[in-house]
Amino acid sequence: MEAKVGMSNSEPSVVEAVLRLEFGRGSVFLQPQEAVLLRDELQATDDPSAVRLATQIDVAATLLLAAPLHAGVRAVRVADDERQVLLDVSRKLEYVPGDSFAKLQYELSSASKKIVPAAGFRI
Repeated sequence: MEAKVGMSNSEPSVVEAVLRLEFGRGSVFLQPQEAVLLRDELQATDDPSAVRLATQIDVAATLLLAAPLHAGVRAVRVADDERQVLLDVSRKLEYVPGDSFAKLQYELSSASKKIVPAAGFRI
């Protein structure tokens, strides 16, 4: 299954085990094997927020792989302080076959763009 991006996308069928990463207003669907790749890359960093996110992904991926017909969609909410490390890791993985990580990187990049105030105003 190809990863689906954005809030308007419908969820995959219940018989399909997938991980939904939620961040801000966006979300990305990953296959369990893709979630394991992401988890491994996050664990390889020494950032505490990356390790925390890797642990959450590990729990969801383990459940998805152990009982794919019963697991359905498992969601992991990405905290604000975890977004940057997830963006960095997604850049490393964006060339993995399939486009899930490229879409993840795109969504995270889009979500992190700040609104530029009009001249003379400060935020």
